[in-house]
Amino acid sequence: MNDSQVKVAKQKEMGRWIVPAMGYLLAVALGVLAWAAAPLVIEWVDATFPRFQRAGMTAIQMRGAFTAFVFVVMLSTVTMLVAFASRKPKSRQGIRGVTNNMLAKERQEMLQEKKDNRKRQRKMNLKMREYVKENQKDT
Repeated sequence: MNDSQVKVAKQKEMGRWIVPAMGYLLAVALGVLAWAAAPLVIEWVDATFPRFQRAGMTAIQMRGAFTAFVFVVMLSTVTMLVAFASRKPKSRQGIRGVTNNMLAKERQEMLQEKKDNRKRQRKMNLKMREYVKENQKDT
């Protein structure tokens, strides 16, 4: 990869720290919302399912269990919405902003360099053979 490609990839990489930070803040916010919504969900389950038993759980344990359930449901929903709403890159990009075209170009350059090295080696081998032949005639 040449220097300009490296610079572009590093510039794109520098702005990516905000995405995980936003995801973490979103998860914390959903956790708070789930904690607040848990008592309402417990009441709804009590009213909807008359056979619902608390199985010896304390109120705080019940709230924790329902908070975890509500959190998972909310996080799954938000994750799906974000995945569907996120825009796709114009060109298919691989890891860290390196496009497939860049990789193909780099591969072609590498193959061409290999080919040139082989040609140069053949020429050197031919010259060596000629040199050895000439020196054998003299002796």
